[in-house]
Amino acid sequence: MVVCSNCGASVEEGKFCEKCGSPLVPKENANPNEFNNQSAIPQSKGGFFDKISSSMNKAASDLMAIKSDFSNGVLICKVSKIPNVQEKKIKVDDTEILFYNNGTGFIKYNQTFTTQDKDFLCFYVKNVTVLQNSFIVDIKAPIKNLNDTDLINAKVHFNMELKAEDIDLFFYSLMSIKQETWRMIDINSMLSTTLNKIVNENTINMVKNDGNIDLRDIKGQISKFTDEIKSLINNEISIYGLKVNSFTLFNVETNMQEINKILIDNLYKGFEG
Repeated sequence: MVVCSNCGASVEEGKFCEKCGSPLVPKENANPNEFNNQSAIPQSKGGFFDKISSSMNKAASDLMAIKSDFSNGVLICKVSKIPNVQEKKIKVDDTEILFYNNGTGFIKYNQTFTTQDKDFLCFYVKNVTVLQNSFIVDIKAPIKNLNDTDLINAKVHFNMELKAEDIDLFFYSLMSIKQETWRMIDINSMLSTTLNKIVNENTINMVKNDGNIDLRDIKGQISKFTDEIKSLINNEISIYGLKVNSFTLFNVETNMQEINKILIDNLYKGFEG
């Protein structure tokens, strides 16, 4: 055991006092008799040393405080490791929301607080939570105004940004999925099958309904479909409190040799030299 030089409590050896959070004096330098004799305790006069002591206590409290960690693409940060002190400080900065659960349900906080609960979980979420994603659609379709038998290949690249518009719904919907981490890659993976189907099927069908691929401006042709596809995606992801912030056509790749061969073959079709 070690005697705390600040409050006089006998606590387990460590760097900080479990009772008051002050840095602990090494065992060999501590004198319990000093704290059994109240007259030996220096009286506070609100001077320089009190300021130093207060500053040290705050530094110790901040050092042991529970904090968020959004590194490695984490979108919901779970903290379950609780410091072994009586009063625990839980830091919440102005860019975060904390969902706190001591076994009786979640309570939401948007500022730093302290607790004496011995067992609890903290879940941090950013006030502004954004997910980046991309899609590639492979289209095999005829050229507009040519024929329906000669098909060309086009690789269509879309970029998408999702935003958690309803943070509460976003948090609670993901809490229903039992896992240890909620990273961007995890959520994109969860949504990928459904969203890929929406983007792929609708891009292909819309090109077909538009009379097939328009070689004069393929990118401009497909760009006309983005608002409708965006609306379909929003219908799907609204159950997670998410909304499409942007859905844009990045690029369309085609094989010019393939296109030229089809055009030349059709130009000379029926012609025997």
